[in-house]
Amino acid sequence: MTRAKAAGMSLNELERRARWSTGTLSRVLRANMTLASLERIAAALGCPGWELLRDATAEATPSTRGVRNQ
Repeated sequence: MTRAKAAGMSLNELERRARWSTGTLSRVLRANMTLASLERIAAALGCPGWELLRDATAEATPSTRGVRNQ
């Protein structure tokens, strides 16, 4: 979560702000994320959800763009 790091926020702090139990954020990030989860993370970071999607697209390399977890 580059945006969390840029805000000086640990994943534990992000988890607390999103009101998730310990370990939930890492499980969400490892799996295919739902829109509801994306919005919850965005709210905890204080930004709109589309900004997180934009950040993820910008960070993708040409070899990983469009690749989905099977």
